[in-house]
Amino acid sequence: MPRCRPTLWPDSCAWPIVLPVTGRSDHSVQRVWLVDDCPVSTRFMRVRLLTLGADVSVHSSGQAAVAAFVAGVSTPEFVLMDLHMPGTDGLESGRLLRDAGYTGALIIHTTEITPEIRAATKAAGF
Repeated sequence: MPRCRPTLWPDSCAWPIVLPVTGRSDHSVQRVWLVDDCPVSTRFMRVRLLTLGADVSVHSSGQAAVAAFVAGVSTPEFVLMDLHMPGTDGLESGRLLRDAGYTGALIIHTTEITPEIRAATKAAGF
């Protein structure tokens, strides 16, 4: 069972980052990969992204997302990834995607915002 703490997500959390990316003036659909091991968070974010008109693919682990990219399943325009996941965490998954040739946007989501986390995400290619 994945660890998950359902929370109320204020609009100031991740959505100011996501809205400009998906709010294209030409109204074309963006391919978004949502990578999160928490079903509650995944459901919430998926619904929000679908409401914005995104084509959302969900991966329940970083390993699954990297494997899908390497297999050529599709190429997302951006990846919204949880920082803390069992196995390969969000930082390592982002590094692996970059190493595999992914050049799109990587967006980490977490409730843990510290200078160390910001530096680590930048170093990982987010």
